[in-house]
Amino acid sequence: MLGSPFSAVGLKFASKSRTPVGNIECEVCGKRFPSRRSLQGHMNSFHLHQKPYICQKCNRSFAYQTSLYFHERLCYPKIDFT
Repeated sequence: MLGSPFSAVGLKFASKSRTPVGNIECEVCGKRFPSRRSLQGHMNSFHLHQKPYICQKCNRSFAYQTSLYFHERLCYPKIDFT
């Protein structure tokens, strides 16, 4: 049965619903985050409207460092970025 408490979907949903709220609060809007990195991405994207993380290959910019990371891995999989 899809979505039952014991299915993969049900377990994934249950674990997410029990995730504790973060301890770091945005001073602008009060939203809480689990890490300073998450807060920084939120500030860049929602309050400062900045995209400081720039792809060195195509110059596309991102508000979140993880977004740039996944962009590079998906768009340029054969290039070693280390």
